[in-house]
Amino acid sequence: MPQPGVPLVVTFTVSDNCQTVSCTARFFINPCALCTYTQGAYGSEGGAMCDGTVGGLSTAEMIEQCLTNSGGTITIGRPGRSVVMSLPSAVDCIIDKLPGGGSATELLPGNANICTLQPAYLKNGRIKNVLLAQTITLALNSSIESPSDLSGFKLQAGTIATANPLGGCGSSTPVERVCGHYDDNGIWVNTTNEYSYRTISAAVVNAITPNGNGDKTVAGLVDLANRALGNADGVVGSEGGVSLSAINAAVDAINNVFDECKIFIGWDVAPCSAPPARISRDVIASNDKSTLSVVAYPNPYSNSFNLKVNSTDRNNVIVTVFDMTGRLIEKKEMNVNEVSEIQIGNNYSSGVYNVIVNQGEEVKTVRVIKR
Repeated sequence: MPQPGVPLVVTFTVSDNCQTVSCTARFFINPCALCTYTQGAYGSEGGAMCDGTVGGLSTAEMIEQCLTNSGGTITIGRPGRSVVMSLPSAVDCIIDKLPGGGSATELLPGNANICTLQPAYLKNGRIKNVLLAQTITLALNSSIESPSDLSGFKLQAGTIATANPLGGCGSSTPVERVCGHYDDNGIWVNTTNEYSYRTISAAVVNAITPNGNGDKTVAGLVDLANRALGNADGVVGSEGGVSLSAINAAVDAINNVFDECKIFIGWDVAPCSAPPARISRDVIASNDKSTLSVVAYPNPYSNSFNLKVNSTDRNNVIVTVFDMTGRLIEKKEMNVNEVSEIQIGNNYSSGVYNVIVNQGEEVKTVRVIKR
């Protein structure tokens, strides 16, 4: 399946003894923005929120919209162990009780109202059961729209990547990510607009009840959290074989990864490479008196190149090669006496590469060109 925003081109070819016929199809999934907010946002009276279409909604207006889309009432937990939030009174009470903290635990026996929570639920006026607070938040987020795209979002074990929307509220165009790279002068330029990442564990996904299509979705995650709070399986501290803290982590992940209408990029998208290790002034000073010297030859090269390393130190050297975008191409550790015998770069594409040689605290960088 193609990733959102990335075209997938497939060519079908059929041949017989007389002819060959080809047909090319292009599949493209437009990126989608899903709006969530954190429990801290719902606990802030002066918030300004976007529902994916309309911006500038106050926190109270957003909570009222979420409850209205849910028929006026949202119930957290299960009958006999629940917290009920109903219009109109719940709006101010939700703002007062969030954000929450503390341990992830089951709800107390009984059916409570968000506006009249007993003291055992609270600390300094705020909810002290983090799973309850996060589930309230995800239930609200799942009702920002009607019908809810977030509720139908399919989950899998792995890491979600999202990007900020270009232009703000209502945009489905992600802000472009530019990974760290070396510029034309060999100076490292740091990554800009890195994606946001959150991970969903396999244990949580396995515990989610699939919908009628067999999919594990955010709606199923809300159901799992409600079953956990209501102690549906009768086992304290877990639900469906997964701990309450793990369920809370997944709920928190969804609340955060789409925060302020971020755009879904894909699952298990690799983050940009980390910047090269900084060399301290002391190391730079010591390199002025360095016994390590490195020369690449031939340079430019056509097939492969070798490194001539001179050093009075007999410790191994580490050779690391980056392309000009900062992407790690190769990393080897070898005996200093054997470096010159190793051919490097024979499978590189044409271009410019930075070769970094480390030996202890000494660092040398040479640039090579593949014709």
